[in-house]
Amino acid sequence: MNFQKLWGNVLRSLLALFGLNVFTACYGPAVSNPYLGIKGKVTDEMKVPVSGIQVTSVDIGSSSGESDVNGNFNCQVFCSYDAIPETVTLKFTDTDGKDNGGKFEEKIVTIDIQKQLTAPEPIVVEMSLEN
Repeated sequence: MNFQKLWGNVLRSLLALFGLNVFTACYGPAVSNPYLGIKGKVTDEMKVPVSGIQVTSVDIGSSSGESDVNGNFNCQVFCSYDAIPETVTLKFTDTDGKDNGGKFEEKIVTIDIQKQLTAPEPIVVEMSLEN
């Protein structure tokens, strides 16, 4: 009788472990935050900070941020639950026209995520005034 009880416990444990492994293999490990924060600064050609520049992920159009009065931005880019992309393409768009020192041209920048994660400084994006 003890042998049957022991074998039943072992079998239940193995099935529970197998079920957990199948779940992880199918859905990936649980991730608390699937967003990657990209921080940086927007300046003009004379290195003056520019506010009011919308930063949008081209890869995932809904992720965005905007530069503040010091030109700083933080764009939250959605990653899949199981991997960080190698690159992220961001679009910088002037949202307030001449209110921030002039109308700036739209700019698209591709960022190497691995280099950015190990870089000592945030990225700096230089905007050019429209002609």
